[in-house]
Amino acid sequence: MISTLSILVLALITQVTSSELLALSVSSSSPGQLDVLWGSAAVSAGASGAAQTSCGVLDAWIVTVTSMSDGASTDVDVGANCDLPVPAVQGHTCQLTLTSNAYYNVEVLEDCNDTQARSSSNASAFVMAQPASLPTILLTDVSETSISISWSSGGDGDCVFQNWQADWQVYGSGNWQQVENGTGTSIAMTGLQGNSAYELRVQQVCSDTGLNSGFAQTGEGLFTLPGIFNVYVGTSSDTRVIQLSYGPSRCKIVKQCCGDQFSVCFSGTDSKTATLSRMEVPGGWGQDLWLQCTAASVADYTTFTEVQAPAPQWIELHEATKNTMRAKYRLGWIIDETATCDCAELSLELRADGTDVWTQFRGKDDSCTIIGTRDCFLIDVMPDTKYWGRLKMSCQNSSVDSDYTYTQDPIITPPGCIWSTHTGQWGQATMFECADGTYCSEADAACCVAHGGRIRCPASTPFMCNNNFDCADSQDRCCVATEEECNQHGGLRTCEVPAKTPLLTQAESLGPASLTISWEPQEYLIGYSSCQFLEWRVAISQVHIYGEGEWEWALDCNSRNYDQRTCTIENLLSLTAYNVQVWAQCTVVELSSYPNRTTVSVETRPIPSVAPSALFCTQLEPLQFFADWWPSSSEDCEFVAWQLDAQLMPRTAGFTTDGLYEEAAPGGDWVTKCLLYDRNVLECWVQGLLANREYKIRVRETCTDPLANSPFFERYQECTTLTMPAFEPLNLTAYNEDLYTFEASWEPNDPKACIFQYWDVQAKVNGTDWPDGDDPPVFGCRVLERSTTNCTVHVGINSGVHFEWRVREACTVRRLFTNWVYYDGLVLTRLPDPASQPQNLSAFSISPSHEISYTSLNVSWDALPPGECIFTGWKVETSITGETTNWQESTECRANPREPFSCTITTGLLSNVYYDMRISETCVDPNAEGEALVVYSIARTRPVPAVAPVLVSVFATSARSLGVSFIQQSAGQCIFQGYAMQWQLQGWDYWLSDADCLPRAASLCSVTGFPSSQSYYTVRMMETCSDPLADSPWVEWPEFIQTWPEPAQAPSNFTFVELTAYNVTFSFEPGLGLDCTWASWQVQMLQDFINPLSDWTDLADCSALPFRENVTCSILGLQSNSEYQVRVRETCTNYIYDSDWGYSPRFFSSMPVQAALPQDLKVVPNSITAFFFDVSWVAGPAGQCVFKEWVMEVFQISPDPGDWALPPLVHLLDEPHTWVRHKCTAGRESPLCRPGDLPRSLKQNSTYSVRIKETCVDPNADSDFTILDVNVTTVIAIERAEAPANLTVSNETAYTFLLEFDAGAPHDCYFTGWDVEVRENWTMEVNISNETNYTEVNYSLWVPRRECQEEDLFPRHRMRCVVPRLRKHSLYDAKVRETCYDGYTYDLDSDFSDELPNRQAETEVPEAATTPFGLESFEPGPYSFSLRWFAGDPQDCLYMKWLVEIRDNNFTGGEWREAIECGRQERGVTSCTITELHGGYLGEEAHVRSNTEYEVRVKEACETYTSIYEPWGGARERAQYLDSPIFYLASNALPRTLVPVPTLTPSQFEVYDVDHQSFRLSWQAPASNDCRFRNWTVEIQRAIQCISGPGYTNCTDVENDPWTIPSSCVIEDRSITSCQVYGVTSYAFYNVRMRERCSDGTAESDDASLVDQTNVCARERKDEVDDDRALAHSGRLE
Repeated sequence: MISTLSILVLALITQVTSSELLALSVSSSSPGQLDVLWGSAAVSAGASGAAQTSCGVLDAWIVTVTSMSDGASTDVDVGANCDLPVPAVQGHTCQLTLTSNAYYNVEVLEDCNDTQARSSSNASAFVMAQPASLPTILLTDVSETSISISWSSGGDGDCVFQNWQADWQVYGSGNWQQVENGTGTSIAMTGLQGNSAYELRVQQVCSDTGLNSGFAQTGEGLFTLPGIFNVYVGTSSDTRVIQLSYGPSRCKIVKQCCGDQFSVCFSGTDSKTATLSRMEVPGGWGQDLWLQCTAASVADYTTFTEVQAPAPQWIELHEATKNTMRAKYRLGWIIDETATCDCAELSLELRADGTDVWTQFRGKDDSCTIIGTRDCFLIDVMPDTKYWGRLKMSCQNSSVDSDYTYTQDPIITPPGCIWSTHTGQWGQATMFECADGTYCSEADAACCVAHGGRIRCPASTPFMCNNNFDCADSQDRCCVATEEECNQHGGLRTCEVPAKTPLLTQAESLGPASLTISWEPQEYLIGYSSCQFLEWRVAISQVHIYGEGEWEWALDCNSRNYDQRTCTIENLLSLTAYNVQVWAQCTVVELSSYPNRTTVSVETRPIPSVAPSALFCTQLEPLQFFADWWPSSSEDCEFVAWQLDAQLMPRTAGFTTDGLYEEAAPGGDWVTKCLLYDRNVLECWVQGLLANREYKIRVRETCTDPLANSPFFERYQECTTLTMPAFEPLNLTAYNEDLYTFEASWEPNDPKACIFQYWDVQAKVNGTDWPDGDDPPVFGCRVLERSTTNCTVHVGINSGVHFEWRVREACTVRRLFTNWVYYDGLVLTRLPDPASQPQNLSAFSISPSHEISYTSLNVSWDALPPGECIFTGWKVETSITGETTNWQESTECRANPREPFSCTITTGLLSNVYYDMRISETCVDPNAEGEALVVYSIARTRPVPAVAPVLVSVFATSARSLGVSFIQQSAGQCIFQGYAMQWQLQGWDYWLSDADCLPRAASLCSVTGFPSSQSYYTVRMMETCSDPLADSPWVEWPEFIQTWPEPAQAPSNFTFVELTAYNVTFSFEPGLGLDCTWASWQVQMLQDFINPLSDWTDLADCSALPFRENVTCSILGLQSNSEYQVRVRETCTNYIYDSDWGYSPRFFSSMPVQAALPQDLKVVPNSITAFFFDVSWVAGPAGQCVFKEWVMEVFQISPDPGDWALPPLVHLLDEPHTWVRHKCTAGRESPLCRPGDLPRSLKQNSTYSVRIKETCVDPNADSDFTILDVNVTTVIAIERAEAPANLTVSNETAYTFLLEFDAGAPHDCYFTGWDVEVRENWTMEVNISNETNYTEVNYSLWVPRRECQEEDLFPRHRMRCVVPRLRKHSLYDAKVRETCYDGYTYDLDSDFSDELPNRQAETEVPEAATTPFGLESFEPGPYSFSLRWFAGDPQDCLYMKWLVEIRDNNFTGGEWREAIECGRQERGVTSCTITELHGGYLGEEAHVRSNTEYEVRVKEACETYTSIYEPWGGARERAQYLDSPIFYLASNALPRTLVPVPTLTPSQFEVYDVDHQSFRLSWQAPASNDCRFRNWTVEIQRAIQCISGPGYTNCTDVENDPWTIPSSCVIEDRSITSCQVYGVTSYAFYNVRMRERCSDGTAESDDASLVDQTNVCARERKDEVDDDRALAHSGRLE
């Protein structure tokens, strides 16, 4: 067998034809790679055979690789794969990439020129297998107690996947523990410590373990949330470097005070090296600092609050030279807050004036980037530039970069002389620049001698020395690398400012063979130079094929006039390229400006062709004429074409000989008519012209270069075309035939010489004659725009008629008119849609008046659409019924407009006569008139009506009726039927009818059926007749009469909308409200009808319904299958109008839908033990069951044995054959419970049945039992566990140590925990604060530590336990044993292990927490203020709370009282708002007192670690020695609560419902402001009054009584704003006042007050009591 971990080389050497064998070695050194060596290389590797070829001449090596699995062969490209492009005699080495984990055969063959001399060698080898790659690990979730990880394969290679192995450990502990050994790719580690670091590693395990991947390990500590760790930094005199234990995501600096700013920069592995620097000033810091960091692993699960870096306070630029300047600035700060700016550095940028580009300057040695500085030196700025500056603090996390701070003033760098800068700044770093602008190589030292000398040095030697002839063979100045080197050459050349280079504004050829040059002088920003102006100089250079020619001065352009800055250079070569340069020449040559030259050469214009010398037009016709011309010299023109243009001349307005006006006609632009491409062709026809018009013509010669075109030669005299009449119009068309119009259109033809006057269109009725002459037609149109070729022909009121039409073009000259052109068809106008017949014709006789007699009719009808009738009137005709031939039209209706559709006929009618009537609509076009409508016996004229009765009086007769007294009047022609009675409620705009009143002789009637009592009504009446036309008018009583009052009616018609087991929804109909002002519904329910003591209970939810009508209420929480009844009454704002109770029928709630049987009840596989087993099941449908719990009962089927192998505990001896309930706390979903779970247990080797049922909050919904379909027999357990061994101790702290051991064999033990006992060895006599200590030597007892029996924390496979709560700085011994299922017997527990060998555990001395700091108060209110502080270092303190206390001499009696809202959350919460105190509070309510100054202090209180297990059985006090020192708030920063804003006085304070012993008060609650409500308090006082009068017994002066508080009016619910005052004296006056009481008296309102009088008691004024109760009564406000 060949192992994949080894390299196996099978060397099979064969000889083909050679007498010598070639040495060959094949091996695999890495997966997928095969190393092939032959010749000397193979011999060196240890192979046998010949070291070189046996060929005479070696042509090539042929290497063939054959797979031994499939036999496929491949020739190797030796040159490419073996780095052997030329065959070497000694052989070579090849590295071949092949499939891993496979066998290959390799053959190497000599390719000799002598084929007989060839030899070859073969060898086989196994290519190493490819192991699995490292997995990729991903954090998927994290919380305070859990971390979730997933991973994926990095690549299988040749690995056959077996499983994943995942291990974890506390970060850096070195104690890896396996958590996953399966095929899953994710785990969730739970039960972890909050804010703690862990590590995890994952390995891919293969079936061949040699191919296992390496462990992929999380590179960082995986923190649980919040994932924050603090690092103490302390003070420092300079930058501080700190090594962190964990990789951070982000950190912030926690300081104690002030505006100090700091920056942190992270580096090194996992960014664990933190460099802290002072940011705003140089140096270090004198206050303690902390780094508070968020671990990198939780970056995606936390939020880091960024604080923007402060902007610099100011920046100024100073000390400018041509290339340098100094920046001065002061950096910003933030009081009591630190920016989160990582790796901060300054960013200083400059902007040249006139640009928008800001450029960063890092300064000399990067000095302008260093934080904490106050100035820096900038280099490499440009001379003669105005700069603006800005500065910001730039951060690695750029989102918190500070804002820029800008300079207030710019700075200007002075100009340098040319030699003060080097050519590298101008893009020519390795060149000299010469005085004439030439650049030449720095390798040629004398190159500038012939060009005026050096003017600028190269970048490598940038400094120019003063002496003129020290270098370049004593012909030029020296260029050196440093300023100091110039000391040997007269020093650094003095920098005089030369003239600034002028701006070349124009260089172009504006004329043949000439150039025009313009320029403008330029000034430096400082406004001066060292130059004394001599003259402007211009030079030109001809550009040849081989390059630029010599520069020649353009002497004509030289000018000593400073303002003469333009010139034209004449007599140059045409079509020739030139360059131009211009400069200012100074009296000192070296101060002359640098020349400004053209960057692109300028070509001179060509000499143009000469214009033709003559141009003629002949053979004139209406539409064309003939043109010819004479040519001239072509000069520089390369001929293209002759171009002849024609231009139409405008025609002026005027009159013909006939006096017709002729409009002006516009001319046209030049239009090219001829292009002749043969220079010898000098004539052409000019075509496409208008007749009888004048044209100008011109001609020129065009060239390949347009600048060489000749000028136009224009003929001096116009050419005029001949006249010609217009052509007849075409394509006559008629369309849109309408009632009285149609559309005519045509197409215009060529007008020729016609000057358009109008289009003449004529139409006539078919069969009639056309009109004569040129007069306008009767029917037709004239169109005055020639471009308009259509018109609408109007034909009068001639619908449905055929027409003919014709058209012609009329001109200003009659002989140029076109002939008439006739339309070749007929045009038919359409008939109109006739008007519709009127509908619904009606007429009635109206009431007579002084204007209208009884013999009149009101006529109305409905007019339907008029069609296309143009309305002229309505024709209404009448005829006495039976006389149908005698129709008479009413002129009164003819005069009406079309709307409204009515009229009144007042003349021509007889009274009391029936009439027939007909109506039709008349139109302008008779074709549009419609059919008439006829109605027979349509109306009768009116009789004489009755006279209305006279009303005498109207009065109330009940709560809902009025009486009417009246006098009858004349009947007229009325045949009496009755008096119609109607009534109206005040405010209505309509009347309702009551029954008629009879007989006619009556003088008193009653009106009833009013909807409400104690309301105001009026009535009206009229006499009705058998003929309604004889009815009298209505007569109305002018006043409203009040009816009597009436209480509300009881609700009724109860309807149960929905009734279930637990809910009922019902509705009812309110009774009439009558005089009740609705306040609410009072709803009560009764359940137990059997118990006579059962009472009705209020249903608050229903009573609070906010509306009176359409009331529906739902009652929840009924008992199922129970009988109920509901009653309702209406309550009113005045209780005397409350309705009686309305009762519903009795009803039963239904039975609930029972929970279904539990399903799929079964024993959990492999769960049966000697003492218990597990069962699982699935909950059935819940029905209406609200789940309560599962009930599990166990039934012992088998009898108890006569003897027990291990007898059970006595209290567990349940009787056989009885169902016994066992504990089952499973939830409803996925339930699983354990028969035998404590406090009950099963017996060994016994058989049991199990049943399960679901119980509900309502027992009626409980399910039935489901019984397990198999019986379960427990097993036998008799062999106890073996004792643990190898007990060791480690990781001692002040209060804990870690025990580790090896577990023994469990045998029949079911593990339930490790039983650890410790013994404290008393060997010291120590007095520690707040502890009771004993001095007995070696007094010790073994004490059980139950913490180690928590199986979830210390499972059996971990074999370890952390023992907490020990005495600090003490010695302990320990032992451990395995405990088994303790609900049955203790006999299976193991023995204790040996005690700790050789070494006892020694706990350490703890350190107390450090002082909190930065305490401050803010946001005071009347009864509160807020605090915040910074936490100190907890050291060994186990945080319990922040103890925040306050005191005030006048409020807390000078005692410190704890603020109970503070410090009760996690340690990181270091702020709170104080409103209440704890213990010893002296006020009435538990809030802080207003307008009071408080002292404040805070400290960190710690939990004790001291063991609760003491040798004497007692417990020690809390170890306060770990508490931090107390931090006191400074006296100048103490908080003072505000003065409260008092509540407002209650409004709308009123009294009502007054009787002889009580009255009711109501009020409106005002805005409470800062009042903390205690109660509403009402006070009353009997006032001095003297009462006398009829019906009263005496007159008594009453002294003022003291103010008293009625108990019924002390209300502690602010929403209740009314109360009843009882026990008052009848018919007495009372002063009443009330106010809102507050817990703080200074926030109370003023009193609201009034005076009220109670009624006389019933026995004194019995005759008046009922009337008084109906009167509204209210108090009066004082």
